[in-house]
Amino acid sequence: MSPSQPPIVEWPAEFNHLIKGMQVAHGKDDHRYCRIDVDVDRELLLHLNEFEAHARHRRVRLRPAEDPECLVGEMNPLVGLGAASDPDRHVGKVRISFHDLQKDDCVSH
Repeated sequence: MSPSQPPIVEWPAEFNHLIKGMQVAHGKDDHRYCRIDVDVDRELLLHLNEFEAHARHRRVRLRPAEDPECLVGEMNPLVGLGAASDPDRHVGKVRISFHDLQKDDCVSH
């Protein structure tokens, strides 16, 4: 990491259930990205927005539980998708997404 590059932000372990099943895809320019749509309650939405603000313009390290490979990429702004699939327990659905994903050694520097 160069001195001018901000440190990598770790995706919070308590959010790992949100990215479970997230699929990595390749764009036209062969850059990798991923996204997943999840239902959220008020508290989780607040915490996701706070994390997004903290991680803005910084790289985020993802450690998917089902995959031994870590990934690093930039988090895109949360996108509200409207009503939740389960409106009795959640206030809405959001899209969590990352772009410019790269393999990472899973070691904090």
